[in-house]
Order: sequence, then C-alpha cells, then structure tokens
Amino acid sequence: MFKAAKQLGIYKILQISALGSTNSAYHRSKRAADEALLALKVDAVIFYPSIVIGRGGGSTTLFSAMAALPVIPVIGKGDQRLQPIHIDDLIACVLAVLGNWPSGGQRLELVGSQVVSFLQLLVLMRKWLNLKPTVTWFIPIALMTLLAKINNWLGIGPLTSESLDMLLRGNCGNPTPVTAVTGIKPRTVEVGLRENPASMADRWQARLFFLRPLLRISIGFLWILTGIVSAFVYPVEESYKLLAAIGISGIWAPIMLYSAAALDGLLGIATLVAYRIRVVVGLQLLLMVSYMMMISWALPAFWLHPFGPISKNVPLIVATLIMLVFEEE
Repeated sequence: MFKAAKQLGIYKILQISALGSTNSAYHRSKRAADEALLALKVDAVIFYPSIVIGRGGGSTTLFSAMAALPVIPVIGKGDQRLQPIHIDDLIACVLAVLGNWPSGGQRLELVGSQVVSFLQLLVLMRKWLNLKPTVTWFIPIALMTLLAKINNWLGIGPLTSESLDMLLRGNCGNPTPVTAVTGIKPRTVEVGLRENPASMADRWQARLFFLRPLLRISIGFLWILTGIVSAFVYPVEESYKLLAAIGISGIWAPIMLYSAAALDGLLGIATLVAYRIRVVVGLQLLLMVSYMMMISWALPAFWLHPFGPISKNVPLIVATLIMLVFEEE
C-alpha cells in the first residue's frame, strides 16, 4: 500500500493505531505497518488515540452504563491507569494536522491532559449523569478473566480477553507532542464532561444498557419455561379440562397441547438468540392476544383469579413491545 502511494505521488499519509495495544496478531501487524510507514520518505502522521469520551461513543456508552448501576462494578482494585480524551479535542487535533501538515514522520498520542484510574473514571461518569454517589463492587481479576474467555465464544457485549488485557495494561500517553504540532492542549476528562452536560436521554441510555439484554433473556426464558411446564410438568388431565372448556377435546386436545408447548419453546429459543425478532414478536403477540380472548370468552372468572393467569399478559405484551424497540435499534 505504501509503495503504491509513493508511485501515485502521495507523500502525506495519515494512519490511526491503537494506544496501549495488546500482543495479538492483529496489533503486531499494525505496529509493523507503523514502522514500515515511518521508514518511508513521506510526511506521515500516526495517531494513537486513547479511550475516547463523547456522547454516543462505545466507550462512553459502556462506562456510563456501568456508572449508572446501583452498585458500580470495578475490575480488580480499579487502579488501572487511563488517560481519556474528549471527542471534541480529538477532532480539533485531527483538523489542525490536516490544516497544517507537519513534515517528516510523526507519532502523536491523542490523550487527555490528566491520568485517572478506572474507578475515578466511573465516578466521573456517574457525576456527569447527575446520579447520587453509591458504593462499589470490586470484582476479582481472575473472575473477570474467566468471564472474558467465556465471552470470547459467546460474543455478548464488549468484554473480551483482548479488551480486558488492554484495560489492565493501562492506556496512557504523552500529550506534549500533539500540543506542539497542533497548538491544542487536550482538556481533562472531567472538564470535557462538565462542558458537555448529560441529558435525560443520556441517563435513560445508561440505565437501560444492561436491562436491554436482560429483558430479552427473561422473556425468552418465560416462553421456554411455559412450554416445558405445559408439556411435562402440569397435570395433563387439568390441561385437557381447560381445553375442553374452550371447546377443544378428543384427539385435538393432545395435538393442541403439545403443539402449543412446542411453539412456546421455539419462540423462547428464538427470542434468546434474537432470531428474526420482528417475526417472533409478532407471533408472540398473536398467541397472547388469542389466548386472552379464548380464555376470557370461555373462562371469564380467570380475570379475577388471584394469580392473574390472564391479566399478567397485559404487562407482558407491553414488555414484549419494548423489547422489539430495543432489538431493532
């Protein structure tokens, strides 16, 4: 790529690499690419951004969600050293370089002007969200390592062995060179957050971040459990009596019972894996409304049952619609 750039007469190249990268094959190849670029006789700038803080960013979304929990989870002692940069400062530095390109090869670390610990960052994020202080939960690194290895296979959320390793290694740099080149001194993360106050939408997003997967998991679990109980746990004779009350008897009773149980289980599994979620939710809503209408017509007294076999479907329908909105984002 670099040879082709020279042949085309391109003598200014901008490259972005990870600050505090790991020893993975991908990052080793990135470092080799950095060295190859700097070995060329071109005006090259390599940016090494730290954790970027800004509304809508992946890091900000995750850290604000952790900070918004009733108890803040902290990895190890929370003393991992970080040097976040606000997105506005990062953009300003990049634009300044593009507007006044430096000569020679430059390695510029895009970091804030203050080193903070992981725990301090979470506390700052909670303060930014205008939430009251709370207690912390220190999670052993060994447990986090195990969870990261499991999630390497599951692929749920941002926790992986690589991301955990990067956090434990720290993510700090020297902002002096980028200030010398651009004339811009990045702010501390506290100042950057204070000058961009959180909105109600930010607080909602932070509080719903971990509830979103839990909602889908709980609804999927409910449908699977309903199928298992209907087919194997609840007395078959009682199920047949309920079916007879709505006009289903004879050979159709077992067909209806076990077909409905199988469908419930399949819909639950599809919900857990988020497969064709719009179709799955449509079928779930159709079944719930159909069950409610049939039972209301044949057994209206169930509306007054203390366990609410019919009325519980009302909040479940609402929760299912909310899940659909979350999953379609």
